[in-house]
Amino acid sequence: IRITLEAVKILNAIRRDGPVSGADVLRSTSILTGTGYPLMRRLEGVGYLAGEWEDGDPSELGRPRCRYYKITDAGRVAAEAVLVGLGV
Repeated sequence: IRITLEAVKILNAIRRDGPVSGADVLRSTSILTGTGYPLMRRLEGVGYLAGEWEDGDPSELGRPRCRYYKITDAGRVAAEAVLVGLGV
């Protein structure tokens, strides 16, 4: 996977605040849902994020269930490598 600026923003937000819901990640990074959710799924697919659904029935919660993400060691290394490459 190519690590874009949006991917680094997501990885850093989760590293800083995780575990955190996908909605909270997008809110804190100002990344749009059409970009952010597919990107989080790809980051999870390559092992940079680990996600799990919250417990509970949506009808009892009164809303859809949230998916909570945390960064993996591989995700931390990937984000740091990009930042080093950018001289940050």
